[in-house]
Amino acid sequence: MLSRVHSRIKAFLRAAFRLVQDTVFVRLVLAAIKLWRDVRFPALLLTGVLVLCLAFAGFSAKAVFSTLRPAATTAIGPGIAAAFAFLIVLELCAASALTALQGLLRLSYDTGRHRIGALLTMLALIAAGVAALGLAAVAAGSASLPGHSGLFIATPILILAALWFDRAYRRPAFPRFRDFHADIVDVRGYLARASHDG
Repeated sequence: MLSRVHSRIKAFLRAAFRLVQDTVFVRLVLAAIKLWRDVRFPALLLTGVLVLCLAFAGFSAKAVFSTLRPAATTAIGPGIAAAFAFLIVLELCAASALTALQGLLRLSYDTGRHRIGALLTMLALIAAGVAALGLAAVAAGSASLPGHSGLFIATPILILAALWFDRAYRRPAFPRFRDFHADIVDVRGYLARASHDG
């Protein structure tokens, strides 16, 4: 009897582990880890995107729990609904991010490193300006810090990305100057495997 229960528990855990492995989010996490060994800049960007997906899923789960909790006698039902909302939003966000990143890489390959570098610099400057306005609103009490957490996470990532991109892809004298198009081909390969694995 105990051995049968034990085998069923092991089978359930194996099935749950396979289910987790097959999610787009986990496959992107594994792709970011593999990328870190070869192309660290895209790995950092992918990590930032995954952190934003986690934050968005967390806020969605919190909103679901806050909406359902007043009408429930216990927190169990709203908690389960919030957990499902977290997982669904996280997976949808990761799948959308994967599609967007693949499209962005195709566009970057066709556009070239100088135009992409200029665009990245402009985005970093815009994000820094918006983040400064957000900090001013938080200091004035008209906005909440958690509500702007995604912006405050994305802004330093964009600034660091713009600085790194300029040195690695636009300055041949830099000791770690890289081949822009070769790196894009490598990253596209990692993301293609992440989208088809499992």
